Parts: sequence; C-alpha cells; structure tokens
Amino acid sequence: GNGTFTNSGQALGNSTSFSVALGDLDGDGDLDAMIGNYLNQPNTVWINDGNGTFSNSGQTLGNSDSNSVVLGDLDGDGDLDAMVANDSGQPNTVWTNDGNGTFTNSGQALANGISYSVALGDLDGDGDLDAMVANNSGQPNTVWTNDGNGTFTNSGQALGNSDSSSVALGDLDGDGDPDAMIANFDQPNTVWTNVVQGACCIGDVCIQLQVDFCENNGGTYFGGNCSDTSCEGPVASGACCVTRGCMDLTETACTELGGSWTESGSCDDCPTTCPADLNGDGVVDGQDLAAVLAAWGLPCDE
Repeated sequence: GNGTFTNSGQALGNSTSFSVALGDLDGDGDLDAMIGNYLNQPNTVWINDGNGTFSNSGQTLGNSDSNSVVLGDLDGDGDLDAMVANDSGQPNTVWTNDGNGTFTNSGQALANGISYSVALGDLDGDGDLDAMVANNSGQPNTVWTNDGNGTFTNSGQALGNSDSSSVALGDLDGDGDPDAMIANFDQPNTVWTNVVQGACCIGDVCIQLQVDFCENNGGTYFGGNCSDTSCEGPVASGACCVTRGCMDLTETACTELGGSWTESGSCDDCPTTCPADLNGDGVVDGQDLAAVLAAWGLPCDE
C-alpha cells in the first residue's frame, strides 16, 4: 500500500500481448483482466479469485493482431463488454458479456484498418458509450456511435490523416462533453473538441456564440434571443437576432443564418426578453444560470 511492488510469481500465458484492461467481468466484485494479443494469437480473459490470483477462463476471443482492448457497458445491460482495436487490415470487434464473464463476438466488423487504440465515452450525449478509434499508416481516426444496444455505426468523420498511436477522451474545454487528445507518431499530437450536432452552442463556446467555430465543428448555431429556441434545427427564417453584450451576433452572421436583424429585440416575431433570460425562452431559470456558470471566468472576445 506504499507504492512498493513485488512480483507475485504468476505467469499469465506466453502470448505476444499488446494491451490489458481491468474490470469486474464476472460480477463477483473483484477486478478481472482481458488481454489483447498480437500475431494472430487469441485474446484471453483471466478471472481473479479476489486475492489477486488469476486463472485463465479458457476463452479464446478471436485471432487478430490486437493492439488495444477497452471495457465498458456497451449494450446497457449492466456488465462490462469489450471493444478491441485490431491491426493488419483486420476489423475492430465488439464482444458482449453475459454477466458471468463469458464473451460472445457480436459479429460487428468495425472497418478494416490499422487501428492502434480505442477509447470509450458518451460522444453524442445520448447516455451510452460511443467509441473513437486511432488509426495508423495515414488512415483517419474515426468516431463510432452506439445505438444503446451495443450496435455501432461509423459517424462518417475522418479526423486527420496522421500515424496515430493512442487516443484519450476527457472534457478538455470545460463544456461538459468529452473531447479527444491523440498521440501521433513523428507528427504533432492533436486536440479535437466535441460539439454535439444539432445542439445549442451557447454552452459549448464561452456563451459568446461564435458562428464559424460552431458550424465548422458540426454544431447547429443558435442565438439566445432568436424565436427558434428548440435547439433542433437552424435559426428559423424570419427570426430576429439581437445584440446583447458578450452574446452579440453580427448582422452578417444573423442574416446568413436566415434571421432578421434587429438591435432592439422588439420586432413582431421576437418575444420581449429581459437581460437575464439568456436562452430566450421567456423564463429566467436554471438553464440561464447553468449557461453563466459554464462560462464563468472565460474571456469574451466581443
């Protein structure tokens, strides 16, 4: 418990192993292990007796060149499943857990690339675990969205074309969603910020609503005082956009988004608002406070 380690003497297999992930795979409360192996050697599951002694479960999960294995509840049934990133043009795979530590190949073949790393997180804000895959040999990194039942679909995004070796997810810009940092071989490492498509950018971009940034990153841009406050589509044609301190829209930006420009907010198709009603829904409530707190201490450009 003081950071001094002693070899337990256990020899867990003799494969060419590239990755290991820990989690309670059999539901008994201790940490088991899944090991990703290379050279077409099967990945293996090792069960912990609770005292740190591991036994091979006997499962042989595929025979690919596996570079990375991650665990998470992919199908929403409360136990840990696995996603494996594979090399040599072999598809990445999803393995579902029956709750007792027995895994079944879901049958999904997630691309045929040279994948070095995979990370799980709720990338689209729908409550389940999606995946970002880091690919090598000039292949773009990819985002795979989960339908909630463990079935993944390629989002169509091609993020860079570097030789990527590792990806990590976390809220890097403080807006509440997971962003990504990617480690590349002999090239600059990169940071990718997440803007959920179709979402209001008020919370994502320092409250000051930067149109170009939002749209270039896949989001739909909304002004807090425009009549379309549903956050499900572009600003409605004929909506009026108003200036209000740090949340200003330029006249050009407003008209390009299909809105009618006004500086007073008093035109016929805009509700009268008070300065504290940041999202323009006619009520000063917790959403307005949340927007302020999300941007607290951040600089405003305008």
